[in-house]
Amino acid sequence: MNDPKPTPSALKDLAERRPPVVSLFVPVTASVPGRSQNAVQAERLVQQGLEKLRALEVDESRVREAEEALAEFTDSFGSPSPSVRTRAAYWSQDDGLSIYGLSSSVDEEASVAVAPVLRPVAKEARLASRYRVLVLSGKRIELYVGDAEGLEKVRDTKLPSSLDDALGADRTEERLQFHSTGGQGNMPLFHGQGGASQEREVDLERLHQRVARALEDEIESEPLPLVLASDPRHRPGLRDALQRDIGLLPEGIEGSPDPLSVGDLHRMGWPIVARHRPRPREELDRVRDREDGRLVSQVSDLVHYAVMGMIGHLWVPERGRIEGRLDLDTASVAPAQGDDDLIEHLIACVIRRGGEVGVLEGEALESERPSLFARVR
Repeated sequence: MNDPKPTPSALKDLAERRPPVVSLFVPVTASVPGRSQNAVQAERLVQQGLEKLRALEVDESRVREAEEALAEFTDSFGSPSPSVRTRAAYWSQDDGLSIYGLSSSVDEEASVAVAPVLRPVAKEARLASRYRVLVLSGKRIELYVGDAEGLEKVRDTKLPSSLDDALGADRTEERLQFHSTGGQGNMPLFHGQGGASQEREVDLERLHQRVARALEDEIESEPLPLVLASDPRHRPGLRDALQRDIGLLPEGIEGSPDPLSVGDLHRMGWPIVARHRPRPREELDRVRDREDGRLVSQVSDLVHYAVMGMIGHLWVPERGRIEGRLDLDTASVAPAQGDDDLIEHLIACVIRRGGEVGVLEGEALESERPSLFARVR
C-alpha cells in the first residue's frame, strides 16, 4: 500500500470537485493483530457513504458507479506503510476516485456533501508546501524552487551566475606597484595598495548587493521559505544587503555548495524548511499583531469575502462544524444538503480562488480562543 501524499495541487483538485462528493477517512492499524480489520472498517464506511448518497435521492446508477469505484479503496488495504495513520478516499461522478495516505490520525468518517471534507488533507498538504534554495558561491549562483517531492532550477532569472558574472571588469584586484632596487641586480620590489583580504571583502559586499537586488526583483509576491546553500561568510553579508523580507531562513546548508547536485540540495534543504515552518496559530497571531484591521471573523463577512475571491489566507479550527453551505449566487448561507459543513465550503471556495488555508491543530470551534479568521486581500 503506497498511497500518494496530499500536495497543494491535489488539494486544489479536490476543492474543485463537482457535487455530490463522498469523503471517507479510515484510521489504519499497522500491527498484525488489528491489520485485518482495516479493510472491514473501510467497507463499513463505504456502505455508510452509499446509503447517504441514496438519502440525497441520487440516481441508483450513480450509486452503483460509486460502489464499483470505492471497491478499489477497500480492496487495496494490504501491508500499511508505517508512515500512514489514515487513508482518505474521495469520489465524485465527474472526477472519479482519489486515494491519499495521511501521516496524522483522523477520526473515521463517511461524509456525502456538496463540498468535500478538506481539513485533514489541507493540514497534510501544508507539509508539502513550496520553497526555494539559493546556491551562493564565487563559482556558482543558482536559484531552485520545489516542494516535498524535489527541486528544479529557475531558468529565467536576473541572478548572476558567478562572482565574475556579477562584477565582471569591475571586480576589485589587488593593485601592485614595483620599482627597481637601483642596484646592479635591478630586482623589482612589489608594494600592495590595500590588503587582499580587504579587497575580497569589498567584492563580496558588492556581490551580496547584486544578488539581493536580483532576489528582491525575482520574489515580488509573498515570499516562500528560502534556504541558503553557501559557506558561512555569505549569510551575514546577504542578510545585511536585503532591503525586505524574501523568506530567508535562519538556518541553511553550510559548506561549499559547488559539488552538490539538485538531489543533494533537496535532501539537505527540505528538512530545514520543515523545522522552521511556522505553525498556523503562530502565523495567525503574527498577522493579528501586524495588521488586525485586515482580519475578519464574522461568518457573514467570511462568506461574502470568500465568494468575492478576496480572502488571501483562511484559518480554521481542526474540529467543529457549522451546518450549511455557500450559496455562490447570493453570497449567503444556504441550508445544508447531506453532511454539508460551512467551514468546509469556505475552505474549498478560498482554495479555488487562489487563497491559502491554515488548520489550527488541536483547536475547536467552540473553544475560548477564537479560531475562525480570514485575512482579506
